Amino acid sequence: MELKEDTDLIDIKALISLLWNRKYFISSLTFFGAIFSIFFALAQNNIYQSTAVLKPSQSYLLQGGNGLNSLISQSPISLLTGSSEVDDKISFSLEKMKNLDFFRNLYEKENFLIDLYAPKKWDPKSGEIIYNDNIYDFENKNWIRKVSNGPSKPSMQEAHRTFNKSNFFLSYDEKKNFITLSVNHISPKIAENWNNFIVDNINREIKEYDLQKTKNELIFLQENINLSDYAAIRDSMAFLMTQKINKLALIESSPNYVYEYVQKAYVPEKKFGPSRALICISITISFFIISILLSSLMNIYSINLSNIKNSWLN
Repeated sequence: MELKEDTDLIDIKALISLLWNRKYFISSLTFFGAIFSIFFALAQNNIYQSTAVLKPSQSYLLQGGNGLNSLISQSPISLLTGSSEVDDKISFSLEKMKNLDFFRNLYEKENFLIDLYAPKKWDPKSGEIIYNDNIYDFENKNWIRKVSNGPSKPSMQEAHRTFNKSNFFLSYDEKKNFITLSVNHISPKIAENWNNFIVDNINREIKEYDLQKTKNELIFLQENINLSDYAAIRDSMAFLMTQKINKLALIESSPNYVYEYVQKAYVPEKKFGPSRALICISITISFFIISILLSSLMNIYSINLSNIKNSWLN
């Protein structure tokens, strides 16, 4: 056992001696990595994040007003609304904001794809974006980016993946019942614009869906209320019609039907990222580790850099 400990100790000393003998190579490569990391970090664009804090609207969750919901809770109709209905409505609206069908609104928005794929740099003085001419040809209004397969213009599915991965972030605090919607971009104005666009469209789409659904239900009740010979059934249908009329009035009078603002999206003044100090530290450490690995490999295969250099010079 003691012999094994001595052997391990010798190996550690040998390793330290090896690294010391290669100290110029290790320090040179690490120094190169540090310089490279500085230029690389400075070349990265600032990313700005525009954030909106939302809460589900009571008009969407209740859809009938306090008085009507109180009346419903005292009637057999309350059996139709389970205790999880509120959670289902919130989950539905959150999932809809993430899905491909809703993303079509953004995809078809003017200049959205260009602002998503082609921005090269943002000028804080003028507030204008400098675009990459190798991705989109503004003169001929044509996509010229190089892709391994498929068309140059990004498809809706590709743009959806890119947007959700790099630009769009959604979180829900179940305890406080708040939704945080964040959009990232190199232009703070575009980040704010996209954020407001998403909230406006989710309010509009679900409002239109519920409005049409309620109208169809009301038409059905109006057409069938006199078909029954039972007064109790006609009274129940009349009650349902009253409910639908109140629901229509509530939907029509709610500008922010699904989500109300706790904090509206704004144009951020300070950057969200990237952390240039962290980039520099990470790259420098990576080069240091690579230099140690290369030193070990050169020792294993008995590679002498001085001999290689002299052979090239001769």
